[in-house]
Amino acid sequence: MCHMLADTHQELLEMADNIGMARKWIQHAMSEKEHFDIPEKKRALALSCGAKEISRRDVVRLIRRKRALAAAALSIQKTG
Repeated sequence: MCHMLADTHQELLEMADNIGMARKWIQHAMSEKEHFDIPEKKRALALSCGAKEISRRDVVRLIRRKRALAAAALSIQKTG
């Protein structure tokens, strides 16, 4: 098993659809930690569909970036 993450919620769902993952299997939906746990067979398929392998360090960067974007959007909503 491995984790499949994406820059955006829509991108994650599109890849899940492409590789035959049920959307109900999403973990931590709509949070900066949202992902799918995918089996090895689906991992190979995801890679063939354009997914990229990233390091654990890159995962942390992605989560931090998503968290910062969410905080900025919330700040704009509060002031706008």
